[in-house]
Amino acid sequence: MSWNDFEHSIWKQLKSESLTDRSEYILAISGGLDSMALVHAMRILKPQAQLIVVHFHHGESDKNEINTFRDQALQIVKSYCETHSLKFKTAQSQQKLTTEAEFREARFEFFSQVQTEFPNAILVTAHHKDDLLETWLLKMIRGTGAEGLENFKFWNKQVLRPLILFTKAEILSYAQAAGVVWVEDPTNKQSDYLRNWLRNEWLRDLSDKIPGSIENLTNSLQRLISEVKVNDEVLVISFESQTKAVFDRTEFLQLSHSDQLKILARALKGIGQREFSQGQLEEIIKRLDKNQKDIIFSVAGVNWFINAQQVMLVLE
Repeated sequence: MSWNDFEHSIWKQLKSESLTDRSEYILAISGGLDSMALVHAMRILKPQAQLIVVHFHHGESDKNEINTFRDQALQIVKSYCETHSLKFKTAQSQQKLTTEAEFREARFEFFSQVQTEFPNAILVTAHHKDDLLETWLLKMIRGTGAEGLENFKFWNKQVLRPLILFTKAEILSYAQAAGVVWVEDPTNKQSDYLRNWLRNEWLRDLSDKIPGSIENLTNSLQRLISEVKVNDEVLVISFESQTKAVFDRTEFLQLSHSDQLKILARALKGIGQREFSQGQLEEIIKRLDKNQKDIIFSVAGVNWFINAQQVMLVLE
């Protein structure tokens, strides 16, 4: 089967990351446009690989419309897997979930369980360029500086994001041409959620007023993020576990203010804390700069244990 430009772009990037020979992939599929386009493309590109499709049902809602959507999404994903002989795994929340953070945590807990069953498989998600821009804007609105932003890489050694190469419009065009079937989440049209308001109103108005502005904004933020990267030549951070990091307090206090911000952001993200603001980073720096030898405090969902020699942070 010949590939189109969309599929060729993914394959080219897979090849550049030395991933074309990998034989197991765990695909996180919701049943929406992006994820159904993803599973279709991966099936075309990797026909001999074992594709393990995972779908998480968010459980019961008070709204019938939401319950209908969730049941339809499950059936669409299940039917696709049966039609194309793909391994399918699903789970449903037994608790009532109400926030995006709760949805995300429950989903990834399920994905992690599947990963233990298939330890050599790569987790694949359907994040795309528009998701990336929306996430950056949300974090900036909440007070995060450039140090708190991160780029969604195509492959970060943990998660593969093939669709990060494309915009939502490009994914829609691909899915329609390929005859992909999906179900639309009714909450996507509700602008009472901040992310939806950004997507449905603010970004759409910006694009209408200034054609090409969305791509320019995304590229500008990508350059900004790349300029604030910091490495171990500035200061070594020792990640003693997935939730614990340590670095030298004296060396930290000798750094420039901008490098201190970068180090704190890198340490927080390294232990799994990705939600923090510029103000919280400033507060941490202020406390570390005090003359007190021993300090214990909690900021940004992290416990900080400070003595004269070192800084230790532990995720709560």
